[in-house]
Amino acid sequence: MNVSRSIPAFPSKTGNWLLLIILSLHIAVTYYSISRRNLCIDESTNFEYAKNWLLGHPERTDNLYDSKTPMTAPALIPRIIKQLIHPGMKAVDYGVKDKMQGRYLMVIYSLLCALYLFRWANQLYGGWVWCWVLILFLFDPLVIANAGLIGTDLPAGFFTLATLYHFWRYRQSKQSRQFIYCSVCAGFGLVAKLTLLYLVPILASIAIIQFSALRAISWKTVRFAAAKAFVSIIIILLVINTVYYFRHSFVPIGQYHFRSGSFKNLQASWSFFKWLPIPVPENYLYAVDLLKFNEFLKYGDPLRTYPGNYFFGEYRDSGRFWYYYLVAGFFKMPISTLIFMFISLVFGALNFSKKQFLQTYSFFVVPIIGFFLVLTIVNPFQIGVRYLLVIWPSIYLSMGYGFVKIDQIKGWWILNWVAPVYLFFSVAFYFPWVMAYTNELIIDKKTVYKKMADTNIDYGQARIEINNILKQHPEIKFASEKPDTGWILIDDLQLVNPRHYYQNPYNWLYANFEPVAQFQFVNLLFHISETDLKNKGL
Repeated sequence: MNVSRSIPAFPSKTGNWLLLIILSLHIAVTYYSISRRNLCIDESTNFEYAKNWLLGHPERTDNLYDSKTPMTAPALIPRIIKQLIHPGMKAVDYGVKDKMQGRYLMVIYSLLCALYLFRWANQLYGGWVWCWVLILFLFDPLVIANAGLIGTDLPAGFFTLATLYHFWRYRQSKQSRQFIYCSVCAGFGLVAKLTLLYLVPILASIAIIQFSALRAISWKTVRFAAAKAFVSIIIILLVINTVYYFRHSFVPIGQYHFRSGSFKNLQASWSFFKWLPIPVPENYLYAVDLLKFNEFLKYGDPLRTYPGNYFFGEYRDSGRFWYYYLVAGFFKMPISTLIFMFISLVFGALNFSKKQFLQTYSFFVVPIIGFFLVLTIVNPFQIGVRYLLVIWPSIYLSMGYGFVKIDQIKGWWILNWVAPVYLFFSVAFYFPWVMAYTNELIIDKKTVYKKMADTNIDYGQARIEINNILKQHPEIKFASEKPDTGWILIDDLQLVNPRHYYQNPYNWLYANFEPVAQFQFVNLLFHISETDLKNKGL
């Protein structure tokens, strides 16, 4: 059976209706998940920074503003509308309601990702492939969880995808507008998340790969490429400066007041260039400086915003787990997706074509590898697989190759139908608490905290449910900092407590006992008797 005959390709009216249905289902699922969720840990500071930026104050006045960007501004739209209708309106709940409502507008980024995937998959693979790519992407639990989050990870994923798409289109068509779109999207990407600073060398790597395919390279070709690169950098800088209102742009490096040792040393070693103007807004460079400052603050420092890295029961105050994203992604990604990723890799290796790789696949394979290496080797903040969202859309696009190859093998077409069905049941088991999702390779969900914590599992999304549980069950009490008996409730994040790992007041519970039940996949219930305490010497 050839599935491509049963599902229409773009552009057809039926195909457009199918796209609309998929997007509508994604919105419905995401919105319901949001409605059941508490404000997550970083959402308030992301919202407040965007609000300050909109009011013309992009200064980083708080250590928590180190990685915050204006790209979370869509969350401000409900409040802006209410303010226009009622000019004298003032928040009386510290803006909690505004933030709760603003989360619904952040879904714009997952929808934009979907539209780009829709178009690129059509142009790459044709037929039905876009449908499968979109279903697996939009109903991936990591995407559902972050689509309604006031955060920067999914916006970064969108701008990365858009940049790569327009770069590919430029190389295919040589149209100047595609070149401009690519540069503009890259500029917004560098605003969305500082990790995307590495997008520039990744794009350069793709360009070098393209040049390597040329039979002869003339000086004219090199000069033209260099001129294009220069223009692209100018456009990127223009976007960054425009977003930050050109505020304190071109300040000489000698006039900066850096906080991190890395930037202070750089400033000192370049003292003879202290007159050199930096072509980005002051607050953009200070964001990088603040991240480096937080990276090297020691455990227990009150200024530190970084909790350290916790993985499989091991805590590292500083230093990375080289296998963190590989293993965490393995447990956080649905099994059906893992299988198709493996199939795509196998078929890609068996049918490798240098010409096809250079012309097409390098535009998303190179960024996937590049950003994965950056996050594994360079990025010190291993506090959630959500950081991989920068390449998540590209990963799903690459899996389209596997769908095509499977459809060409007699009798294998059923795999293309099993994948979304399996995904449905896997995600439904967690819904609406999909932020804590782990696949079926972790059988006992009550002990997930022994493998990973932080934003992989508990981002504070179910904290409000603790009060509801305690009200409904008077026999249950919240964990105390001293050994206690009875029915004891505590959330995953406080139990592991990576921020205070060495002085964890709940270590008596974490180190000696295991939960007997679980709520919302993050709130853990223990039952401890006097005999249990005596057996543990407590």
